[in-house]
Amino acid sequence: MKDILFLSHEPVLNKFREMKIHVRKLSKAKNRQDEFKVKLLKGNKPQFVFDHLVRERYPSFDDALQDLDDPLSMIHLFSILPSGLNKELTGKRISKIQRLRDETQAWLVNAGCIRKAFVSIKGTYIEVNIQGQKVIFVIPHKFVHETPRDVDYNVMVTFLDFYETLLKFINFRLYKSVGLHYPPLVDKTLDTAGLTFRRMKLETIEQAEDGLKAAESSEAEPKKIDNLSEILDKVDGTEDPQQEETTEKEEALNDFKEADTEDKTSPSEDRGDLFKNLHFLLNRETPQDNLELIIRACGGSTVRLQFCKDKSDSKITHQIVDRPVKADSMISSRDYVQPQWVFDSLNAGKLVPTHPYRPNVPPPPHLSPFVDNSKSSYIPKQALVTQSWIDGKPLPEEEKTEEAKEEKDSVQDEEEEKEEKDDSMKQMQKSVLSGKKRRLMKAMEMGNAKRDAAAEKLRSKRRKLDEQESSKK
Repeated sequence: MKDILFLSHEPVLNKFREMKIHVRKLSKAKNRQDEFKVKLLKGNKPQFVFDHLVRERYPSFDDALQDLDDPLSMIHLFSILPSGLNKELTGKRISKIQRLRDETQAWLVNAGCIRKAFVSIKGTYIEVNIQGQKVIFVIPHKFVHETPRDVDYNVMVTFLDFYETLLKFINFRLYKSVGLHYPPLVDKTLDTAGLTFRRMKLETIEQAEDGLKAAESSEAEPKKIDNLSEILDKVDGTEDPQQEETTEKEEALNDFKEADTEDKTSPSEDRGDLFKNLHFLLNRETPQDNLELIIRACGGSTVRLQFCKDKSDSKITHQIVDRPVKADSMISSRDYVQPQWVFDSLNAGKLVPTHPYRPNVPPPPHLSPFVDNSKSSYIPKQALVTQSWIDGKPLPEEEKTEEAKEEKDSVQDEEEEKEEKDDSMKQMQKSVLSGKKRRLMKAMEMGNAKRDAAAEKLRSKRRKLDEQESSKK
């Protein structure tokens, strides 16, 4: 009874009642063919407000950060979906969602808190560290999606409404914590060029206030100048300031991130210097948005091939390609790598060698950084190779001599003897246990046996592949 009385005062219920009354009035106006009232009612449609729900559900900011994975995944999903899937998913709504996505990514780049990335069939999984909280979300692949018809988008939009409000609260708090103005302004030139988070102008609160004062002063009435004709006669060779501004914005597309680093606030503790002093040229066929997000968050600078004026610039240290490249067209002063090199370097926390990721060659296996190999019964060979790159030590080769085989056989015999002793001890312990605990122990042993069998199957596959490679050589 207490809960029912509490819910009776919920503001969302009042909005539902207002919405029901609005629909009734709108249907009456349509039946009477009163076009003026129909237009008036459509403009005054009740809007749901979820601010109080966010404050009730998340009393502290850490609680909101712990639930940030689903909102980020939902926002990134709807930002690439077409409009018209629902009555509420209009073009303006999708553009607002895209702006919210870019605001979040701009803060992540400024904070440098990206830790891991994994490319899968569903999309790119990104792990970030926001004020000590680990958040993992998915960025879908950027291509034309075939939206399924069996999905109820009305239900998904209700979640989207709440997540939009929550993400605005979080972005406001994150921007204010580092002294940045929220919401950030949008650079129109970079926006028309299709640059996602780079179109956001990250300004401090003082810079934003100065900009507002300058805009207000420019809108004020101009003062009359008596000797205007004399002044105009003197300024014959001056350039148009508007033309200078447009040329500066065009150069910003081709410019590496030198100007951004000067205006940026003091870097956060989470900021990585993995790609510091490295300049990347991103080809058209690569996932440019995701690569820019990771590279710039790790201190590097990027330029897209379609905006690069001088493709043979000596500042470029790496060019990321994802298609066959002729050896004659390669520039010797830079490294040519595939996009996977960026993700693997981020996961390793260190620049891995570029030779295995060169063009025209299949790259190494892309392993998930979210799997702890130390706790698994099978460790992939590529995990050992990556660990050797991190440690800076060569990978130990497998011994194939007869002496090594004899030593292995002797070790196996000793292990089998130990296992027999352990089995006898386990049998004695089982006899003491109760029936319930004995069944629980049997279930655990069956699970371990299945895991060991799966690991042995993977090892046998690995041995067959190694034998095929050795036979080819």
